[in-house]
Amino acid sequence: MLILPILAAMTLDPSLTVLTNTEARSFVESSPLGNGRLGAMVFGGVAHERVVLNESTMWSGSPQDADRPDAYKVLPEIRKLLLSGENRRAQDLLQGNFICQGAGSGNGSGKSVPYGCYQTFGDLTIDSPQSNPQDYRRVLDLDRAIATVQYEAEGTRFTREAFVSAPADLIVYRFTADKPGRISFTARLSRQERAEVAADGHDLVMSGQLESGNPAIPGVRFAGKLRAILHGGSLSTDAQGIHVQGADEATIIFSAGTNLYDKDYAEHVDEHIDRATRTPFADLEREHVRDYQRFFHRVKLVLPEGSHAQEPTVQRLIAMKKGEIDPSLAALYFNFGRYLLISSSRPDSPLPANLQGIWAEEYQTPWNGDFHIDINVQMNYWPAEVANLAECHEPFFDLIQSQLPPWRAATVAAREFRTADGAPARRGFAIRTSHNIFGGMGWKWDKT
Repeated sequence: MLILPILAAMTLDPSLTVLTNTEARSFVESSPLGNGRLGAMVFGGVAHERVVLNESTMWSGSPQDADRPDAYKVLPEIRKLLLSGENRRAQDLLQGNFICQGAGSGNGSGKSVPYGCYQTFGDLTIDSPQSNPQDYRRVLDLDRAIATVQYEAEGTRFTREAFVSAPADLIVYRFTADKPGRISFTARLSRQERAEVAADGHDLVMSGQLESGNPAIPGVRFAGKLRAILHGGSLSTDAQGIHVQGADEATIIFSAGTNLYDKDYAEHVDEHIDRATRTPFADLEREHVRDYQRFFHRVKLVLPEGSHAQEPTVQRLIAMKKGEIDPSLAALYFNFGRYLLISSSRPDSPLPANLQGIWAEEYQTPWNGDFHIDINVQMNYWPAEVANLAECHEPFFDLIQSQLPPWRAATVAAREFRTADGAPARRGFAIRTSHNIFGGMGWKWDKT
C-alpha cells in the first residue's frame, strides 16, 4: 500500500519552503534542483511538464590565444586624441587595437566564437492524460532538496517528487497515485540544435557536439540517457519518447556528461543509470537527503512567523510589500541562498558556479553564463564561509589555482602597458572581467 504525503494537510516550515499553487509559467518561476554538476528546473506542469536539464561543463568554444601583444603601442596616441577632444577617433583606435582577437567574448554573445558560452543541456518533457487538476500544490523543500507536486484529477490523488542526487549523480523524478494503474505518460528529450535523440532498448539517449568557433578544433561532445522504472503497467520506447501506460508507480532517472574533463563520459552515464536501476527509490531518496543535509544542517536560522507565513511564497512577498511583518520570510531568503550554493557548487564539482549557478534554459546564455570576476562570481560564494559551507568554496579556489598560468601570461601585456609609461614592473597577474573555461584568453582549465 502506498503512503503518500498529503501536502495540503501539512503545516509547512515557512523558513524552509517555497510554496506555490500554480504551475510555473516561466523559467524563473520553476523549482531549481542540483547536485553541483547536474541541474534541473521543474515547472510542475500536469498535462505538460517541462524540466530544463543542465550539466555544468556544457560549454561551446575552444582554446585560443586572443592576446594583442602590441596594443600598448597605440596607447599614447589614444590619450593624445582624448585630450584633444577627438573621442570618436580615439574610440575607433581603441576598438581596432584593444579588443581581443577572435571576436573576444562576442560582447556577451560568444556562443559561436572561440570564447564560447555555457548552454542548456536540453529539455525533458512529460505529457500526461490528466486535465483540469484540482487542489494543486507545488513545493520546493529546502530542508530535503526535493521538489514535490500534488494534485487531484479524475478522483485520484497524484504525487510527483523530483531531486538531483549527488551520491547517484543523476536526476530522479517519481510518479505515484493513491489508486493503482493510474500512471500514464510519454517522456521525451529534446534540444533545439546540435543534438540527436534515439531509442536504445527501453532507454532514450540524446547526444551531440557543441560548436567550437574554430573549424580546426572539435567542440565539446555530450550525451544524456533517460530511463523509466515501473511498478505495474507497460512500457515502450521509440525515437519519439518513452511511453508508459497504466503503471502503479513510475520513476524516471536521467544522467548526462560531456568530454570536457571526462573522456569516458558516455560510459559513466551508463554506469550511473544502471546503478540507480538496481537501487530502490527509497534508498536513492534517503542517500540524497542524507548527503545534502550534511551541508544544509550546519546552520539553522529561526525567526518568528508572520500572519501570512503559511500562504504561497508570492503572496507572502506581496503582503510584505504592503507592510506586513513576516521575519520567517527573511529566514527563507537566507536558506534559499544556502540551498542554491550547495546545489550548484560541491567540493567535487568540475566547475564553480557561473553567472546563473548551473541553471540555464538558453543556448546563448546572458553574458555567456561565464565567470564574471569583477564581482559576480564572488557574490555566488558570499555565503560559503559565513554559512559554514567552506567545502563549497573549493571549486572557485580550484579555478583560481588552475588559471594562474594564463593569468600570468596576461601579466606580460599588463607590464608592457606600465613600463610604456615609465612605471616600474611588478610581479603578479592580470585577469579580464569576463572569464570562460578556457582561461578567458585561451588556455583550457586542466583540473588535473
